[in-house]
Amino acid sequence: MNQAELESAPMIRRHGYLIPYALILPDFVLHGRGMAEPFDASIGGASGAAYHGFAAKAFESHGYFAQRGVPSLLVFPDTLEGRVPYVNHPPLPHAATYLGWHLLGPHVASLRFPVLLVLLASALLIARLSPWASGILVTFPLMVQFGSLVDAPVFSTTALVAAALQWRAWRRDPTPRALRRWLAVGIVAALIDLRQS
Repeated sequence: MNQAELESAPMIRRHGYLIPYALILPDFVLHGRGMAEPFDASIGGASGAAYHGFAAKAFESHGYFAQRGVPSLLVFPDTLEGRVPYVNHPPLPHAATYLGWHLLGPHVASLRFPVLLVLLASALLIARLSPWASGILVTFPLMVQFGSLVDAPVFSTTALVAAALQWRAWRRDPTPRALRRWLAVGIVAALIDLRQS
């Protein structure tokens, strides 16, 4: 929509993007308020505490590159010998949650903070496709649940939306540069969903 069309458009079309963002805000406040709550026995607690928490502790104790970025479910304090790698889930979300753990300290909120940022990125990216879809996404019960989960689905959604946006940009402007951007984002999206088993 160019400037002339924007000025002549009805108010709902000119300012409609504010409505889904108003829906997004309470959702992030909800997630933000619960960031420091202890993990419980739910699937979100098991995923965050057991899988990502253990992996972050192992990376912090023995080094991320020493383990080649492969998360661990079990590792001894003084040796990597006999460690049990966790290869059933993609490694990149573990790298993001470990970064939060490393930079912010050994807290529950440190694991949840990268997920909150990725959920925000997902909402903003989807708003570029459709502001209304963005508002629906973050208030949809499944995304509310996954938005609180320290797990891969939110990361996957964000990467796939970014890849879709780059694909749309390439279709509109089929230049080599646009194609390279689409392929680069697509490769990242594939890596986020890649399992090692």
